[in-house]
Amino acid sequence: THKVVMFTSLNPGSGKSFLSKKLSEILNITCYHLDKIYWLPNWNHLSKEEFDETLDKLLSNDSFIIDGNFNRTLEKRFEKSDCLYR
Repeated sequence: THKVVMFTSLNPGSGKSFLSKKLSEILNITCYHLDKIYWLPNWNHLSKEEFDETLDKLLSNDSFIIDGNFNRTLEKRFEKSDCLYR
């Protein structure tokens, strides 16, 4: 079964990470937290190109749960998602 879910919210602390983690456990689908992908140790971060390449690989999976905003990539993620929770 093809299952794709994306969590996004304009409000920090709205519970999207909690809900995405719980849904990941229930459905046995890997959850990707975009902040954990983007941020490196010591407040360094991936370049735009590195982040996009990583996200493209993630989006090529048959199933995933994505937690995070990153407005620049919303359209790309909308196109690959079956379900959106805001």
